[in-house]
Amino acid sequence: MKKFCARCLCMVLGLMPGVLMAQAAETATVTPAAAASDEAEPSLAVIPLAAQDEAAAPLKRASDDQPVELEEVVVTTTKRPQAARAIPISMAVLEGDKLEELGVRKLKDIFALVPGVNMQDEIGGLQRKISVRGAGPDTGTNQTVGAVFGDIPISDPYGATTIVDPNPWDMSTVEVLKGPQGTLFGATSLAGLIRYVPNYPKLGTWEGKGFYEYTSVDRGGAAPAYGVALNAPVGDTIALRASGILQKTPGVIDSDNPSREQKDIDKGRGWNGRVMALWQPLEAFTVNAWYTKEERRADDFNLVTYADGTYTRNDAPTASPYANGYQLGTLDLRYAFDWATLVSLTGYQKKHSENDIDSSYLVQPLARAGVSFLRGDRQVNTHGLLQELRLVSPNDGRFTWVGGVYYSTFSESIRSRLNVSNDLIDQATALLPVEQLASLLPLLSSLPSLISDDGISASNSGYDPLKADEQAIYGEANYDFSDQWRLTLGSRLYQTKVEGTLIASGASSANNGASPGSTEKGWSPKIALTYRPFEDIMLYGNVSRGFQFGGFNLPTVPSPAVPLTFESSTLWNYEIGARTDWFDRKLRVDVTAFFLDWKNPQVSQTAPDGLSTYVDNVGGTHNIGVESTLRWKTPLPGLVIEQSGSYIEARTTTEFTDSSGNEIPKGTLFPSSPLVQAVTTLSYSRMFGPWLTQLSLINSLQGKAYSNIAHTVTVGDYDLLNLVVNLGRLDWPGSPTLTLAGNNLTNEQKLAAGFGPAPGASSPTMSLVANSSYVYTLPRSVAMRLSLEF
Repeated sequence: MKKFCARCLCMVLGLMPGVLMAQAAETATVTPAAAASDEAEPSLAVIPLAAQDEAAAPLKRASDDQPVELEEVVVTTTKRPQAARAIPISMAVLEGDKLEELGVRKLKDIFALVPGVNMQDEIGGLQRKISVRGAGPDTGTNQTVGAVFGDIPISDPYGATTIVDPNPWDMSTVEVLKGPQGTLFGATSLAGLIRYVPNYPKLGTWEGKGFYEYTSVDRGGAAPAYGVALNAPVGDTIALRASGILQKTPGVIDSDNPSREQKDIDKGRGWNGRVMALWQPLEAFTVNAWYTKEERRADDFNLVTYADGTYTRNDAPTASPYANGYQLGTLDLRYAFDWATLVSLTGYQKKHSENDIDSSYLVQPLARAGVSFLRGDRQVNTHGLLQELRLVSPNDGRFTWVGGVYYSTFSESIRSRLNVSNDLIDQATALLPVEQLASLLPLLSSLPSLISDDGISASNSGYDPLKADEQAIYGEANYDFSDQWRLTLGSRLYQTKVEGTLIASGASSANNGASPGSTEKGWSPKIALTYRPFEDIMLYGNVSRGFQFGGFNLPTVPSPAVPLTFESSTLWNYEIGARTDWFDRKLRVDVTAFFLDWKNPQVSQTAPDGLSTYVDNVGGTHNIGVESTLRWKTPLPGLVIEQSGSYIEARTTTEFTDSSGNEIPKGTLFPSSPLVQAVTTLSYSRMFGPWLTQLSLINSLQGKAYSNIAHTVTVGDYDLLNLVVNLGRLDWPGSPTLTLAGNNLTNEQKLAAGFGPAPGASSPTMSLVANSSYVYTLPRSVAMRLSLEF
């Protein structure tokens, strides 16, 4: 294949948008030149899952003998091993070692490294909102971005009340795929997908690692974290791997209330454990099984009700603790025939979420006086089962393919309650004259369903069960017309079904026991074309379709204005991109332009009676944007410069009225979508005598965005500066490394999420009733970590 002359760089750069984007830290398994041909890709017919992971594992540490070229990573995003840059989609591949070096522990930390992806954190028990390329969910609707652990979905297809946030400790990679992935991954990936790839067991190898970390937050608390992982071979055919992490989270919110003067009320803790086993009795047959469990909890929400930047609440008389967790078990069987590999994938997951909320802040005078009179709680338990059978061709020849059948079933039990506390009832009745109290006894005795040990029930409703099933047949094939041209075709035929039974009592019992349902069928195609005019240049175009579950509405109070069902929204993605390497592969410049046609987005609406909310399909959006990436291995040995960025305009295509009665004009920017995001990283790695020194300076720019379609709350509009310094001795036992990390060095205190009226707005009603909550960026924090490897 012809080489592309360096002087042509100016011509290509002249076609690029001004915003440059770098995928976060790609790692080496094959050189870019080798990755350009299928001959360099391992044949799946002779490489099991564990060996795929070993092939894709990142380098242990950079040193003076590191390659002079930028390296490549092999991923299994397409359910076969392929070089990441040879796949005609836009993705960011974050290596596990890099995430551990940076101290990344949550999704929010991951998304800070990936422009084009945005997340508004959980607020007061409401679900998180994750958007990719400007396509994100409204409050109470189905998620638009899915997550998988390996190939097992860990995101709910319907409702999405529990958002799993796996700790990325001991991961091989975390892959963020942009654009619909419905062909291979189904309904949970309308706009994109987050894929966690763990470090699988390795045969014949003893290895382990561990760390201790201590983090202190400015004007907040301090807390430790611990982690350990061990890979152990058992004979020649079995290997085990176990890993675990225990982390305590410093608090930052203070309570300034007559009933609770307390510092750092939102401190939390969590742990994650994983056990994995590999058995390979035959060269062609492998069995992988693993079990993982994670629990996270906090003493209070990390929100404030006034956007004054003080990280202080004066309207929280008592705590609002919450907890969530998940369990996942997986069995992966693979047998390699001469012509294809048969894969059987079985997964079972359980999730839970508990919120105990002091809702007294809804009436501000009482809450500020220290009176806790209103309490809500939400209990959610889910479980799901997946079975997938697929055949994967070897990676040799002009024609490669993957195809399979898929079945998943999901069931959820959800119950929400709101009670007026017995304490307030006791205080009120103590003040009433005896004759008035006696006159109330017949009324109270006629409403026994409203009275419990927790007080008077204001609301008590939920679903038990809420079920969602998906069945599908899918396939994807590649055909190389020549060394330069490749055509990719994909298709998924699917059927989804949703049904549920409403459980309600007391004032919300009108529809108790009703069992509606909704069934939909559809087709999600994909077509992509790649062209390599030169060895170091790849151009591609991609058209793909994504979908999400439709469903039903069942307000606790019947209303003819509420539609019984709502449809699945669909998203068509059109993108073109270029992957380029320059100057003997020391400079990498990529660019992707896209257009999304999102039809019938699901939005939350309020019924005319003002008592119920429901989901409806309203209008659509057109999302236009560009993503670009630059990575340069500079002439100064050890210095690498990376820059990544995105520019996205997501605008509504029709006029409609939102849940608060606001008229939303055509062309309104969709919420949770900043126009501009960028990440710039300077990395330096060098041996000074026996000491390995690594420095990473990272600046993350988050443009201005809005938390809702009415644009009442502006979020984002900040940039965070982080610094990580590593000092290690690879020649000492355990290869100890000492890390000092500073996050948000400039101590930016800006809104990261929120809902309600605009900050600073005031009215007589607002002084009595609070209807807002805000989450701020975490203040400056400093962490010290000691890591060992053997």
